[in-house]
Amino acid sequence: MKHRIEIKNQGFTLLEVMIALGILAIGFLAVISLHVSAIQNNENASHFTEAAFANQSQAEYFILRPYASIDNTGAGTNGYTTVTSSNFPNLYETIPDGYTLEYKMVQTLDYNLDGTDDAKEISLRSIDSNGDVKSNLTFIKTRN
Repeated sequence: MKHRIEIKNQGFTLLEVMIALGILAIGFLAVISLHVSAIQNNENASHFTEAAFANQSQAEYFILRPYASIDNTGAGTNGYTTVTSSNFPNLYETIPDGYTLEYKMVQTLDYNLDGTDDAKEISLRSIDSNGDVKSNLTFIKTRN
């Protein structure tokens, strides 16, 4: 009695390999898409941080300035004055590339009702190169 040993080819067909590679490619594309999205979100977060830092620097600059020197002189039609190297040379150096800093004296406040202003409400904002406001900051500057 002869026993016949049947040898089966154990392997993958070309079609199975192609399908597996296709599924793998779709998975890689999804991972790459998530990576690109994460890079863009990281860049946006970095821009918001730069804008907030610029506004904080601007607020500190105004807090240290004499009370009487803060006004809306040079304000544009929107009521904001743009910070430039000529009107605020020290502050202008802190502005991140591609940003514009603007400020506006929103109102004066007379706390003790004696007819003289005791405080000024000042609004600051950072605008990116696309014209989008990236950071707003409002604070009160009191008369010393």
